[in-house]
Amino acid sequence: MKILKILSISVLLVATSVSNTVNAKIKTFKLAFIEIPVKTVCIKHPEAADATKYFANATIVSFEIYKAGGAAEIDKIIKLLSADANIESCTAGKITGDFSAITLSLKTAKNKAWFVSQFKKAGLTHIKLNNSAPVEADKL
Repeated sequence: MKILKILSISVLLVATSVSNTVNAKIKTFKLAFIEIPVKTVCIKHPEAADATKYFANATIVSFEIYKAGGAAEIDKIIKLLSADANIESCTAGKITGDFSAITLSLKTAKNKAWFVSQFKKAGLTHIKLNNSAPVEADKL
């Protein structure tokens, strides 16, 4: 009798576990690693999701440049950005790993096309807004 009870409980447990594994769905996800190009402008700001609106309203823009180069290269970028008459100041910030911070202060707000042209003049080829993938400056 004891063997019969053990056998019936075993059959019950096996039957429930088999039905659970049959009904289980396999969840998969894809993980893509996108390498950021050298000299990419990385802007992290909540309003930067809409690039047109962000650049049109901003008079102070803080951004980081990914792998800008050495101190001489960063100074060259700052000099090229400061050459425009619409820029009140351009200052270098903290260097964190491969990222070099820069802050632009404008006299008046400008549009997205103006920012793209300034970045291109300074040799900055790509722009990355928040968590989106980096895009070429012309395609922003």
